[in-house]
Amino acid sequence: MEAIELSGYIHDEKLHIARQSLLPKQLRANALTPSLISLSDDTILYLITHYTREAGVRSLERQIGSVCRAKAVEYAEARDAAKSEMREGEVPEGYRVEVTKEDVERMLGPSRFDPDELEKEARIGVVNGLAYQGSGNGGILHIETTSHPGTGAFHLTGSLGDVISESAHVAFAWVKAHAYELGISHARDEDVFKRLDVHLHLPAGAVKKDGPSAGVAMVVALVSLMRGVAPRKGIAMTGEITLRGAVTPVGGIREKVLAAHRAHLTRLILPLHNKRDVETDLPSSVRDEIEFVFVERVEEVVEAAFEGGWRGLATGGGGGGKELWQERESRL
Repeated sequence: MEAIELSGYIHDEKLHIARQSLLPKQLRANALTPSLISLSDDTILYLITHYTREAGVRSLERQIGSVCRAKAVEYAEARDAAKSEMREGEVPEGYRVEVTKEDVERMLGPSRFDPDELEKEARIGVVNGLAYQGSGNGGILHIETTSHPGTGAFHLTGSLGDVISESAHVAFAWVKAHAYELGISHARDEDVFKRLDVHLHLPAGAVKKDGPSAGVAMVVALVSLMRGVAPRKGIAMTGEITLRGAVTPVGGIREKVLAAHRAHLTRLILPLHNKRDVETDLPSSVRDEIEFVFVERVEEVVEAAFEGGWRGLATGGGGGGKELWQERESRL
């Protein structure tokens, strides 16, 4: 038997399906007419984002059905309480047709899922990665780093699997190898890391995480930490890296980009080899609202992730990178 993988629906598609199919079906199932219940697009989107997390719409249909049943009970109670005879479909006094977000929470209880929350301001050592969550959805993968005086240890936490842990070590090795060019160290043979312990953490520690696609984000987080410079605001990134600094393609691009779009991120750094995925798998309504930066090298990632790019990092802190850039400019 061959398994066929299908992409999940985007929110606009789910909204259209709910409006054209799911809601009319549940109205009929619960003996309601369109004149007795009204769900705005915002309310349906609230159901999609806060009460479901799926590639399809099965759970969404169940939630809409629960809302319709609750409204049917409210209508029956209001009709029974009415003092005068009522015609079929007539709205009794005290019955409210419109269903608001507050009504949804009253009927279904507290929201089950919260949208990805981003830092209000860019912070040093903190980067937004992108993750594919297996259920046909993507999400924001927050990466945090810190350091303190130590003996050169590199600590990883956040329920990380073997592959993502190896990616972190590759990212750390690349940053150490390019410390002089980045302005982290003042001399090529200086090892500033031997005096520090560096800690990289991925929040939501109860959730298992694995895969190689966080490599570029880990590099940016570590560079940000060691240079004391926050990355650009509103960016996220995904891509596997090699020790030689190549950025290689990853999977789940459609789902990852849609997650970034939902989180209102405006600049994404992606592997060049995934450019075709963006052009063919994503609607223009999403592509037009995001600036895509396609890269083949880690140096290009650093250039795109920081204000002033690679040169700004190398020359801004008085490290060895300043002399390196002067040497390069003298050859031009």
